[in-house]
Amino acid sequence: MQGKRIFKESVCSGTFPLPKEVRDRLLYIDAILQAAYGTPDLGNVADPLEELIFLTITQRTKIKTAIQVFRNLKEQFSGRDGILQASDADLRRILSVGGRGNFRIRAVRELLNAVKDKTGALSLNNLRRMNETEAFEFLLSLPWVGEKIARCVMLYSLGFNTFPADVNAIRIFRRTGILTPVIGSLEGIEHRKAQSKIAPWVPAEITRTLHVNMVVHGHEVCRERNPRCERCEIRKFCAFWRNSEVKEADGARFTMVDLFSGAGGISLGFHDEGFRIALAVDNDSRVLQTYRLNHPWVEQNRILCKDMRSLASTRIRAISGEEKVDVLVAGVPCQGFSRVGYRTKPDLIKEKKYKPEKDQRNTLFKEVIRFARLLNPQCILVENVPDMESANVTHYGMDRRVIELLERRLGGMGYHTATVCLDATDFGIPQKRRRLFFVASKKALPDKMEERLTKLAQEMKYPETTPSLFDAIASLPALKAGEGVQIASFAHVQDKGVSDYREFVGNDAAIIFNHVARPHNNDDMGIIEALQPGENYVALVRRMPDILNGRSHKVYTTRNFQDKFYRLRWDVPCRTIVAHLAKDGNSFIHPEQNRALTVREAARIQSFPDDFIFTGSRTSQFIQVGNAVPPMLARVFARFFRTLLEATI
Repeated sequence: MQGKRIFKESVCSGTFPLPKEVRDRLLYIDAILQAAYGTPDLGNVADPLEELIFLTITQRTKIKTAIQVFRNLKEQFSGRDGILQASDADLRRILSVGGRGNFRIRAVRELLNAVKDKTGALSLNNLRRMNETEAFEFLLSLPWVGEKIARCVMLYSLGFNTFPADVNAIRIFRRTGILTPVIGSLEGIEHRKAQSKIAPWVPAEITRTLHVNMVVHGHEVCRERNPRCERCEIRKFCAFWRNSEVKEADGARFTMVDLFSGAGGISLGFHDEGFRIALAVDNDSRVLQTYRLNHPWVEQNRILCKDMRSLASTRIRAISGEEKVDVLVAGVPCQGFSRVGYRTKPDLIKEKKYKPEKDQRNTLFKEVIRFARLLNPQCILVENVPDMESANVTHYGMDRRVIELLERRLGGMGYHTATVCLDATDFGIPQKRRRLFFVASKKALPDKMEERLTKLAQEMKYPETTPSLFDAIASLPALKAGEGVQIASFAHVQDKGVSDYREFVGNDAAIIFNHVARPHNNDDMGIIEALQPGENYVALVRRMPDILNGRSHKVYTTRNFQDKFYRLRWDVPCRTIVAHLAKDGNSFIHPEQNRALTVREAARIQSFPDDFIFTGSRTSQFIQVGNAVPPMLARVFARFFRTLLEATI
């Protein structure tokens, strides 16, 4: 009796509540597959008996062929009685198309006879008066009807929220491992048992879309033999593919450790140059969700969510083991050093009582020295804002320049050091982003670092002329304020943004992620609509002094908020993408559309590829993008370090 009760409860999908993380991932996969395939019509029909006949024909047959065979069957014979009365020769002429003619003739006849015997008619409309369990058990009592076919009839003809796990769906669930936390591994599980294990866990609201699109995906991409993983839009969620990426990364010649990793712009650049990421550390769990998803080649136990200062040396050694670390990279938080923010707003410094010299973030650079002692890397890279070069910290009661302390401490450990300030525009990136890079190496460094790095970028075929904002984002779909979805099918606007730069950010993406425009209140929309390209808040108020009249929201002073509103220009690189976009985007208004930049547009400007998915809230996504080192620039440094390392072998 207990077994029967469990069987009855598991007929429909959504019976068992999924853990939130598993549910969110499954819904995300469903949305991606919907965007990729559009939930096409697979030929399913509303009449339950006709659906049974159609499903019988589809077995081991291509969908298009099955649809045509079923259509010919209906056109050739008048009603279901006509099919029963037809000769074998007449049926074979139609049902043999695509093969399996003898099976189809036998199965269709036996199905129709069984239905007539059980119901007294050639109809299954009696199922519409049954509950889920009754309909399911009745269907299973018919010849040639297994669990998958029964669930298809229930889903497509009777409207029950049940999930038919066919061979394609089972294969996809087995490879992705998305349900493994709740049902265990599907490896080696018999087909019927796998169907029963999967069905109760699929959320009811996605049974139809997930089934249809998994069927298509299984036929076209996730095939049993020679799966086309390079074409798979859900591969980042797939354990099968991720494991293969880890194995491939194991063969890398050089390794790196990424401190304050954030979403992983630096890690991505180094991976693209053949480095294996031996360790990535950040203290923000939301940011690391993005990192984990987009860096499948990094083993999960090597991605740590910890405050660097609380990470014990023994834990670091335990993870790194005996393997050597070639490069140590640290994108130390820059807010404590930056002149942007409080440092440019004296009134706010006074109001908030902010004291830069007491900002604890300014001492995090010392972790670089600690990790260098522990791991003894051949090369070190520290990235920050240019103001770090002149920033002081209190060291043993005395003011010392941060760069001076790094030079002295690392120099004492045998490193040659150099400091260079670079602008992203000099490396084919459409953004005025000037950053400081502190470089240390056990081997002597070239005298003209900037020259050497720009030459490397040329050798790497980076765009020779600086791309404009138009080159970066004009091909993305137009949006109004408040429009957009996190996952959408994507066709580039072909006459816009066709440039060398797009080759680096995903010229052929079929799906676009994170392209959602934030809403603006009516007061701000009035200002946004009035802005001209290249015009800021001060210039607008000077040109249109009445623009602030009648505002129901805060009126910003032109002294402290000169760039509170700014419309970008198409013909030049973008201004620096900053984490402040998380709070409002009014200083990053689209050149043509009356709205702020989206996360995807900001990511493109930062040189993230279009298939890099930012997770979490929109606020978190903007912070992740704004704090990142552009992957294209990180890749140049990775190439530079690789040449140094190869020269020492």
